[in-house]
Amino acid sequence: MIFYFSATGNSKHVARSIADANGDEILYMPELLDSGSMSFDVSGEKMLGFVSPTYYWGLPSVVKKFLENIKITFRERPYTFFVATYGTKNGCISQSAERILSRKGIAIDAFYEVRMPDSWTPVFDLTDETNVQRRVKVADEKIEEVKTQISSRTKGSFMSDCIPEFISNMFHDMYDKARLTENLMVEDQCAGCGTCAGNCPVHAIMMENGRPRWILDRCVMCLGCLHRCPNFAIQYGGKTKDHGQYMNPHCIGDCAEYD
Repeated sequence: MIFYFSATGNSKHVARSIADANGDEILYMPELLDSGSMSFDVSGEKMLGFVSPTYYWGLPSVVKKFLENIKITFRERPYTFFVATYGTKNGCISQSAERILSRKGIAIDAFYEVRMPDSWTPVFDLTDETNVQRRVKVADEKIEEVKTQISSRTKGSFMSDCIPEFISNMFHDMYDKARLTENLMVEDQCAGCGTCAGNCPVHAIMMENGRPRWILDRCVMCLGCLHRCPNFAIQYGGKTKDHGQYMNPHCIGDCAEYD
């Protein structure tokens, strides 16, 4: 049983690759939060895994909420792991996840990392397709390594791109401001298709007069709405228009889904 959150397919690809290699299943965190189905007996499960992107060197708000609300029971705890996907540094995401789960009596046997193309386009430019393809290829090689380690039930921390926690926390504190939905805007080429509103993981968007309107002050700021907009009509600040859109190429066919 592998729980994951993903907006552009990076973490979904990791979770699905691990699950396929071990005959397991993946479960999308926001759907579980929506349904209220947060209690799981993992007795007899092959493994218990969590896969999350790194936002501002820490946990995305929806992942933090999920970990805080999940209820896990077991007779004998299965092999438990956490995988962080990230673009630059993974900060203190592993410590944050470990702290929350330890309060629930869940120990994590292994921590892994997979560096992916960074989809935070307010800063990072993803228009160089050759560079993006190279990063995806390197990430796929790393995923194969992580799959082997997980299949072998390897224990330990295999995260090298961490940042000291006190520094990470200072940077992660800025995430709350970055999540303000007033940072997002809709351009004239919006076709009113409703893809953004229908698939927002925290239901922060509603359609009004054929255009999206953010009804929450803050969202996860996963930028899934920006990257999946068929007309690239949603922007964040002044740079995203020039920095392009991104979807993990292994998940292009999942565009009907949000995760």
